[in-house]
Amino acid sequence: MRRLGLFLLILWVMLPTAAQEGVVLTPANSTTVREVKRFGRGSARDVAFLPDGSMMAVASSVGVWLYDTADLLAEPRFIQSNYTPTALALAPNGRTIALGDSRGVVHMIDVEAGSERSSLLGHSAYITEVAYSPNGRFIATTSFDGTARLWDSGGVLRQTITAPGRSHRWPSTRTARASPLAQPIPPPNYGTSPLACRLMSSSAIVHR
Repeated sequence: MRRLGLFLLILWVMLPTAAQEGVVLTPANSTTVREVKRFGRGSARDVAFLPDGSMMAVASSVGVWLYDTADLLAEPRFIQSNYTPTALALAPNGRTIALGDSRGVVHMIDVEAGSERSSLLGHSAYITEVAYSPNGRFIATTSFDGTARLWDSGGVLRQTITAPGRSHRWPSTRTARASPLAQPIPPPNYGTSPLACRLMSSSAIVHR
């Protein structure tokens, strides 16, 4: 089961702000790295950023923690869940969280209200990944049930793709997620994935 550990740890090279972007950690500057903060509580499952980097969401075993990246030391906002979150994605406009759980349900959370607006039903097992298209019109989900599913933002299922040999291999939508704070977290090693899903501005291309 995928797990990021007890906490998501952000380590930051202590250089002037203007020089932080693109900094590469080397033996020469490794002594300038310190722990800034531990994010989330419980067992962290996933992390996502808004495209402009203004918000970070951390899914944990007890809910979702929302952080303003302009002040990461401030107290985060917490949205509690009565299920076990496993993967999440932030809509590009920042209004909705698509939050997968261990039962195969994707919960659509209204960020402002902090409550569930609707849910995507179709998977029958643990949700492994959730991703929005850049324009927010489509949502891709993958699951241990061996399928990848494409939904529109209104919750209508548009396409289901079943992975060949799905009892041994699982699909994944994971790509490197650009973080404004640090290098992307590498994906866990699930073995060779039979499906790769890439969401385009107005359509989805699914290829092996």
